[in-house]
Amino acid sequence: MTLPAIKNKKNSIILASVLVAAFFFSMIMFLVNRGGKRRVFVFPSVETGSSVVEIRRLPETHMSEVEYYISEMMLGPQTERCRRIFPAGTKVLSCMLKNKVLYVNLSKEIVNPETENKMLPVKDSIELFKSNILRNFSSISSVEVFVEGNPAYEGFQAI
Repeated sequence: MTLPAIKNKKNSIILASVLVAAFFFSMIMFLVNRGGKRRVFVFPSVETGSSVVEIRRLPETHMSEVEYYISEMMLGPQTERCRRIFPAGTKVLSCMLKNKVLYVNLSKEIVNPETENKMLPVKDSIELFKSNILRNFSSISSVEVFVEGNPAYEGFQAI
């Protein structure tokens, strides 16, 4: 072997070593910085009567995991051609977990006549809301939804 051939082989080995080291460094950083818990969101489709599934990673926050999940759900879908579960402006007034039952109190904007024809019926929206929570939190056995402190649709009338 000549001197230039040995130099080229040495440079190739150094380059390959740097690339392998960079790959492993990137892989380790990816695994360490994944951050947050994987959560599933189901939103109704605009075009069909079907549902669209979104997967999001929710970072840790000062809120409980359930409260943060609900606040993200209230913001609506990130996927195009999906509807919100509740009309814009609907707020979570309170959220409490007791004996594996989650109690959620929503604002009266859940019934908004201006968006009524674009949204799911209130009962269907609440059922989708409940199923989203139950799908993501196995520690919760049931979800009770209230509107302004009243049961959601046991005799629920438009406010």
